[in-house]
Amino acid sequence: MKVYKQLSLDERKELYVMLKNGNDVNTIAKALKRDKSTINRELERNTVDGLVGYLPDEAHSLAKVRKAKHAPKLNRHPALKEAVIEQLKDGWSPEVVAGRQKQKASPDRVCHETIYSFIYGDEGKELGLFKYLLRARPRRGLVCGRKPRSGIPERVSIHDRPDHIATREEFGHLEGDLTFFTDNQSMNVGVVVERKTRFTQLLLNQSKHTNVVIKGMFNKLAELPPHARKSMTLDNGLEFAKHTLLKRFMGMDTYFCDKHSP
Repeated sequence: MKVYKQLSLDERKELYVMLKNGNDVNTIAKALKRDKSTINRELERNTVDGLVGYLPDEAHSLAKVRKAKHAPKLNRHPALKEAVIEQLKDGWSPEVVAGRQKQKASPDRVCHETIYSFIYGDEGKELGLFKYLLRARPRRGLVCGRKPRSGIPERVSIHDRPDHIATREEFGHLEGDLTFFTDNQSMNVGVVVERKTRFTQLLLNQSKHTNVVIKGMFNKLAELPPHARKSMTLDNGLEFAKHTLLKRFMGMDTYFCDKHSP
């Protein structure tokens, strides 16, 4: 599967020139070897206004700001990152670091999986943070005994969701879950709610298998414009195991609530 990649500044400049020359979206998409939806999303999200129109430098700046807002939590909170690094150097395990933060009910806290992701990410590797772990392995995988507890690949905790989503001030952030019938635990109704407006969409699923559920949700979300489907917060059910399709083909960020807290 092809992973979506943000437009570069050079691509945005070429897009600007082609717009000025009167080219339509289809022509621009072919010239840039991009999907038509990518060009539409770029113009919708990064056009200054109806009067000024699309400017490549301004569009690139807007995109960088938006990307920073959706960056991993430790990158968005430097003080929290420094505290985590210091605690790791003091010999604390990621589980202990996360557990202490939870005990203190700190508003700025991360789960241990986020800390592991940071340790084995580019910055963590550069700092050599893996050396402070008990086994000090330079790579993390099955050899370290790690398996996704939830069975959901690439699961991102709700605690790592950008803070502005929780305020319900920005349109386009959704929540999804399933409602089952009393006499049938296979057939279900998928419920998708937009957090700000409470706009609700319902879809009937004949099965709770992830292929059926995600396909139905994907088709329903495809009816919405890109600015109406920025992120999705889901329950931990295995019916959402293929949530990565929403990210790869729609550019949506996906997050999962705590266990037993739907």
